[in-house]
Amino acid sequence: MRKRKKSLTFGGMIVLILPIIAIYFLATDPAHTFDAKDDAAFIISIKHTTDKEHICTENEVEEFLAKEAEKGRKHLRKMASMCGSRERVPLRLIVRLDGKEIINKQYLPAGFHRDGAVFIYKKFILPSGKHTIKAAMRDSKAESGDEFNYNLEETVELDGLGVIVLDFDETEDRLKLI
Repeated sequence: MRKRKKSLTFGGMIVLILPIIAIYFLATDPAHTFDAKDDAAFIISIKHTTDKEHICTENEVEEFLAKEAEKGRKHLRKMASMCGSRERVPLRLIVRLDGKEIINKQYLPAGFHRDGAVFIYKKFILPSGKHTIKAAMRDSKAESGDEFNYNLEETVELDGLGVIVLDFDETEDRLKLI
């Protein structure tokens, strides 16, 4: 019995090389852009931990420590921060772009007990040019609905494919544009 020689024919080579060539040219030749060259982006990217829903008074802290001492939990005497609820206040954010309100929303804290940080990420595509950005944020309980802890008002010039980000700076404790 004769052994067959396994060789790649010219037709087999074309079948293997043709998809490689097609992928190369289709991936590089027509330049695809997802955003127009004269558009800019405004991104809201905030991670912030709000105040607790209930902050204990000195009397409540003393009662809490006395109860823990009665139960024999001496190690919890230093844990006065455990007094009260772990739940945090929702974050309220209002953003106006060129006089038009684009966000007016209340964001709940993350976590099963709503005791984590609030995460916000939104992206808006807008034409290049001058834009006025106004933002107001509340992270604590307010007596009335019009009180905000942080305010920002800036006019920015955005060129084509420019990006501006609204962020909360924890070190300076303020809203800022990057």
